[in-house]
Amino acid sequence: MSFECAVRIDGDRGHNPKQGDTTYLRVLTFCEPHQEAFEELVIHRQLLMEVTSAQVGRTEIGKMFADLARTPRLAAETPPRRRDMRYEATVYFFRCERYIKIGYSIDPIKRLRAIRSGDGTKAPDGINSALTVLLNTETGGFDRERELHAQFAHLRHTGEWFTEAPELTEYIESLSEAAA
Repeated sequence: MSFECAVRIDGDRGHNPKQGDTTYLRVLTFCEPHQEAFEELVIHRQLLMEVTSAQVGRTEIGKMFADLARTPRLAAETPPRRRDMRYEATVYFFRCERYIKIGYSIDPIKRLRAIRSGDGTKAPDGINSALTVLLNTETGGFDRERELHAQFAHLRHTGEWFTEAPELTEYIESLSEAAA
């Protein structure tokens, strides 16, 4: 940033790196509006240098941040650790044409909408995912889904999609009977 109204008062003084911009405050004079702007610029640059310097922990700003980090208010507002939702999810069974998808989700209906829109699943080639329907759900999450994938591994077609077979459809129907 340059100011056209700046006038050099002391032509003999050079830039002193240890003093930084304070040297220029002693050798330049400005009209009043530009003087205030220049002082703000100098303060801004000094703060920026302190924050980006390797010695930030030893500066006043570093001490201020350390004090803020120790305040009880900030400690109380620390967000709780994120829960692992894989174990609090629901196992779902979706059908699309002659395939059944076994998966888990916190919100199976939202997942169904995503699959219908063709988003986020590796599906068998040629199926119309817009025709996907929810067959049933089961309590369980990641572990239960993994057990079911192992149980019906011989029917696996693509990813989490399995070829529809009597033993798989009977299992899914038995979930409704158990709930009744």
